[in-house]
Amino acid sequence: MSRAALTSVVIERAVLIHLARRGDRLAGFTRTWAGLTSRPRLRIQIARDDRADPPSGCWASHTKALTGHDPLVVLEDDAILEPDLFGNLAARTLPADWDLLYLGGEHLATPRPVWPGLVEVVSCHRTHAYLVRDPAELAHRLGPPAGHLDVALDGLGLRRYAVTPWLATTSGARSDITP
Repeated sequence: MSRAALTSVVIERAVLIHLARRGDRLAGFTRTWAGLTSRPRLRIQIARDDRADPPSGCWASHTKALTGHDPLVVLEDDAILEPDLFGNLAARTLPADWDLLYLGGEHLATPRPVWPGLVEVVSCHRTHAYLVRDPAELAHRLGPPAGHLDVALDGLGLRRYAVTPWLATTSGARSDITP
């Protein structure tokens, strides 16, 4: 792949998806956020609490968070972030065609190397930390809840990339999606 790329992504906002009944996760995230060397504006969105169908609640929470047409970092409240996350992102070179950049996740298929620090995603799950180029467009493409968000992202034909090594992990707190 050519390095003809978008060399600077300005990140002015982030959204935190937080399930109100999980104060334990919010407390951990707040400590992580306070430890960052730089931070954009953060909006905390209370996630839909859908105990009967957790995947749909997760889907609905993410699509509700996807607003505007400027790059947006989407974080879940169990995300553990590298201290210089936003400085690291500002220094990244991204391909001009990117739609989504995973900051953490789980590769289900071997990704394709692009250049040092960046791979093209073949199949990746986990939506605890990602950067989306055009949030409103992604929300439109996702549509109404239809199963697991991770699976849907694999099938949308998006140009998805991932940082390597990961800049975000999860706290390991109990999942609200899978028992």
